[in-house]
Amino acid sequence: MLTSPAVRRLPLLLLAGLLIPACRPRESAAAWDRVDLWAVSPTVESTPVELKEAVFRRISYLGAAEVRDMRFVPAQQLAAFPKRAAGQVKALEQRASTLVRWTLEPGRDAYFSFVPLGTANGCPCGYRVGLREEGKIKLLAEVPAETPGPIAPAAVEVDLSPYAGHKIDLLLNVDGSAAHAPDQPVPSALWGSPAVYSRRSLPAAQQGSAGGRPRM
Repeated sequence: MLTSPAVRRLPLLLLAGLLIPACRPRESAAAWDRVDLWAVSPTVESTPVELKEAVFRRISYLGAAEVRDMRFVPAQQLAAFPKRAAGQVKALEQRASTLVRWTLEPGRDAYFSFVPLGTANGCPCGYRVGLREEGKIKLLAEVPAETPGPIAPAAVEVDLSPYAGHKIDLLLNVDGSAAHAPDQPVPSALWGSPAVYSRRSLPAAQQGSAGGRPRM
């Protein structure tokens, strides 16, 4: 029978080894952080000479203002429900040929997200997303601005993860001509729910919000 002092101490050493990790403080987790660009006024970098403003805060539709094909709507239904609109969302209306920026420092796994809601005034233009770091500009994404359909297109996600911890300028441009008739609005396009998402470290007590990517 093994009764030496060294053997008798073995269970105690094993128990101590199990307890020591449990006494260590929990490491901080990373939770998703959202910067709502609709709520943060951008810096206007450039506009055509005749324009004084570049962007406007709007509440827009996630699709068309009327989602039904009116050719097939019975008169009785139309009387009861004169309008069936898509859901609404915060949007930035940006005029064509303007450039705006937000200066920020993305966290880990960062990306810029927006819904290309298109143009309601026939702007033959497109969305351009760029980035400037240390004076160097890089084009990250180009998406055409189309006339809204019954349902809005999927959100566009632009990867910013290589710039985690870097101070950058996020650049948004509606590429197209701002020319318009005197009685017509300036051509523009809508950025739906524009935001920058990234992971930020949180104290152990707040780790409950850590997880996968937030859903749009």
